[in-house]
Amino acid sequence: PVIDAVNRHLEKNKSTLTQTEKYIIADHMRAVAFSITDGVMPSNEGRGYVVKKLIIEMSDILLRANIKKPQVSNFIDVVANIMNKTYPEISKKSSNIKNIIDSVENAYIKVRKEKMPELLKSVKKSLTNSNKLGELFFSFRDTHGLTIDTITEILSTISVDKNILDTAWKQYHVLMEKQKEQSRASSKMTGDVFIESDLDLNVPKTKFLGYEQTSANLTLLKLFKENQEVDFVEKNDKIQIITDQTPFYAESGGQISDTGYFRANDNEIRILNTQKTNDIFIHLGIVEKGTFKKNDSVQGSVDNIRRLSIIRNHTATHLLQAAMREILGTHIAQQGSYVGEDRLRFDFTHPTAVKKDELNQIERKVNDFILACDPIVIKNLSLDEAKKEGALAFFAEKYGDIVRVVVAGNYSKEFCGGTHCQFTGQIGLFKIISESAIAQGIRRIEAVTGTVALEILHQQEDLVEQLAKKMKSSKEEILPKLTLQQKRLKELENQLASQQWQNIQETINNILENKKSIKNIDIISSNFKNLDMNLLRKISDSLKKKSSSSIIILGSHTKDSASLLLAVTDDLIEKGFKANELILEVAPLINGSGGGRPQLACAGSSEPAKI
Repeated sequence: PVIDAVNRHLEKNKSTLTQTEKYIIADHMRAVAFSITDGVMPSNEGRGYVVKKLIIEMSDILLRANIKKPQVSNFIDVVANIMNKTYPEISKKSSNIKNIIDSVENAYIKVRKEKMPELLKSVKKSLTNSNKLGELFFSFRDTHGLTIDTITEILSTISVDKNILDTAWKQYHVLMEKQKEQSRASSKMTGDVFIESDLDLNVPKTKFLGYEQTSANLTLLKLFKENQEVDFVEKNDKIQIITDQTPFYAESGGQISDTGYFRANDNEIRILNTQKTNDIFIHLGIVEKGTFKKNDSVQGSVDNIRRLSIIRNHTATHLLQAAMREILGTHIAQQGSYVGEDRLRFDFTHPTAVKKDELNQIERKVNDFILACDPIVIKNLSLDEAKKEGALAFFAEKYGDIVRVVVAGNYSKEFCGGTHCQFTGQIGLFKIISESAIAQGIRRIEAVTGTVALEILHQQEDLVEQLAKKMKSSKEEILPKLTLQQKRLKELENQLASQQWQNIQETINNILENKKSIKNIDIISSNFKNLDMNLLRKISDSLKKKSSSSIIILGSHTKDSASLLLAVTDDLIEKGFKANELILEVAPLINGSGGGRPQLACAGSSEPAKI
């Protein structure tokens, strides 16, 4: 059925594909549909990178068949219909899946359109340098995302020596393999303190007490100093400690670890971090007083004030997801999180920026949950039972046969191994501080709770009071007064621009008289001080009206910046001179960058001396 849908689109667009390419689209489409439905969003890392790559490969096949508009998302309905009985979730989420695919495909089409001419120009400059060609292939594949087929298609338009091309592709594969090795190395788990070490961790699993208590008597089973096991430690030693049991939460699931102290009489170890590997907890700390030896008994005490701040943020993260699913839709799925003592961060699937009024609704809803002071209920269920109850799971986590489910009221139910409040009311206050994009189809909200939220509100109130004092007005009058001042400022700016334009018009003829001609092409250039880009455009338009077969280059500089405008007359565009290509040659001369259209392009730099 997917291939039939592809054939219909090909017939409509009068295009053709090989049978292999059709099968590729069909297979990729199914994989993308299931992945996004399960919460794997297109990104530049891990499984998300694979999904993004599959969408781009489908898009690239259709683009090379001369189908210029986004088409990939049109095949989602076919997959949804096929799988409707056995996997109805695809149909339920089809609209969101289409938006995500369109976002990736539109971005790729834009990059492909911009980067193909740039690659062609770069290749032409390096036709005899195989290493440089290999580096170009790698850069445009890895950094800009052009497919191998597209790069090959570009190469087919020019003549490249076969031996040089073969060597260039070998260089490409060397660079790609090196990049893969670096990626594999960086993807190794960093949460395990002793990863790839020779330390002996042959001890029983640590019993975690932190759900019920924040202090306990512990036995020091193993001591490590400078990655070597030792029998005793003394003041100022930086150490790792394994105990028989612990109230200290080890960093996992996005929640940071507990800190605190181990104490025995007058001896003291400050615990700075807690990690775990294979359910063995490793406490990292520094001896601040006295000495300790293996098998000593100590009192372990978590920094309770810090722990309370962390659990407020963690429980608030659950309430945030519940509020977002209610207000934005059930397509919202967690893609990552950070729970610290000072703030929380929640990454989630959503195709567009969350609007200000939506953020306000979400914030109000979370605070409603807090005011309800609902109990937080912890359940230990089998994995199947938890799923049947509708508990939400984070796709990147691995779960055992028995899972811990955290329930708040009748609105939040999630798999979670973190520490939490006993009642939602303990959070106190919830305040969103930012919303942003971190990848295609993935957004991020950062927020604060409790006294940190209150402090931010105090800071904002102080800022408003200072502003009112500066403007010699009441708080209520700030906005009207500011609006009036902006209006006056705009009027003055317009007057200044008008005066500047009158002065410049008198020099237009002088600029034209100083033009230089090269092979029947006029190069018209001039440099100005403190002119904005709008005025440079007006000057360019005026010069174009009075000239033909011309390339116009105008510069402007201030104390801290430089701007370039490059324009090309229509007759030269027809001969292959394009402003958006020429600016790529000129901009590096001022250590800047830019872009634009064939008729007009701009560039900027922070080095005015180079203008």
